[in-house]
Amino acid sequence: MTKEQLLEKANDLPLAPGVYLMMDASGKVIYVGKAKKLKNRVSQYFQLGTGHNEKTRRMVSQVDHFDTIFVSSEFEALILENSLIKQHQPHYNILLKDDKGYPFVRLSHGPYPRFTLANKTARATSGPSARAARPAPPSTRSAPPSACRPARAGSRAISGRSAPASITTWAAATASAAASRTRRNIKDASSRRARSSQVTIRRSHAS
Repeated sequence: MTKEQLLEKANDLPLAPGVYLMMDASGKVIYVGKAKKLKNRVSQYFQLGTGHNEKTRRMVSQVDHFDTIFVSSEFEALILENSLIKQHQPHYNILLKDDKGYPFVRLSHGPYPRFTLANKTARATSGPSARAARPAPPSTRSAPPSACRPARAGSRAISGRSAPASITTWAAATASAAASRTRRNIKDASSRRARSSQVTIRRSHAS
């Protein structure tokens, strides 16, 4: 297809979220992208006078035709783009071509839930050969490790089973710190109530 035909096809696209696949004359996918509005995004590649960088101009010069996939939301487009890039390994895509993807946010269980970043879900990280997600640095403000923490390579899951010595030590330390904070909070609350009572008694005597 000529650039005029490609632009005409792009202008016929709807203003809907989706993913587009740029292909060369042999049918090989050379670029995968996502868009909130496919018509606006795809047509920009073939408009005259658009200030593309050298890499984009080189990619557009090799485009023979393109396909589009419509989805219902930007989030679906994001996930689909990630999957298609890993599947086709396009030459002009730099990111998301390895086994990594967008990070997940994991919320732990327990009395002190906390957020951690992980490259995979808990189900994907289970098993003896799984790669552990990057934990947050140990801190006295951190909650004790819980069942949602992925198992480390060569070790068992923490929930209900034996954990490595380093994790056990960390769990004991953080639990002790939490208990100390609780005792301090109770003591502070008692002191505040005692001072409040003394103020009330003084006011009563004064009246």
